Amino acid sequence: MKKLIYIIISVLLIAGIALVAQCSENMMRATKIERIMADRLVLGDSFDTVEKFLKEQDWHYAYDRDLHRFQVINSEKNELPKIFGRSFIFIYMDDNHKFKSFEVVKHFPGIVF
Repeated sequence: MKKLIYIIISVLLIAGIALVAQCSENMMRATKIERIMADRLVLGDSFDTVEKFLKEQDWHYAYDRDLHRFQVINSEKNELPKIFGRSFIFIYMDDNHKFKSFEVVKHFPGIVF
């Protein structure tokens, strides 16, 4: 019985370490996305410039005309299980459709049993 408990604890410990390592990797990817965005987009860039950038990155996006923002999903993240989270990118445009700012949001879904 003790041997079974040790095996179960070992498996859970290994799974926990793997989960933490994967979450850390995803946070580094979010930082990489922020660097790419900061290097490529300049305050005042046109709508067409931002759209061209998104196409070059091969990211899935949609533009919300009411909120004046692009909603972007880095397709590289879709290869990972959802439990490890996703990076969502919001690119905000001003009233003249010029680049204003961006934010990268990490979303970790709730676990439902």
